[in-house]
Amino acid sequence: MQDAHLHPLVTSLKAMGSSERQQWLEQAVVHAVRQVIGQEVGKDEPLMEAGVDSLSAVALQTQLQYDFGGIHMPATILFDYPSVQQ
Repeated sequence: MQDAHLHPLVTSLKAMGSSERQQWLEQAVVHAVRQVIGQEVGKDEPLMEAGVDSLSAVALQTQLQYDFGGIHMPATILFDYPSVQQ
């Protein structure tokens, strides 16, 4: 697949260095979690322990899809990635 056919966000992320990309993604997820549950979370704090339940997990999936420009996120994203760093 050529870059011209990729989602603009993917193209931007590919242009970043590895650590810059990791930091950007972590900040974006922390922001989305804050939008959904109304509080800050640590990068390695389990999201379910921070107050994300099944209803807010769906809201988090929706928020992440919106924040990431419509890129599909699986409904199981919280269970696949239980913290920001995972």
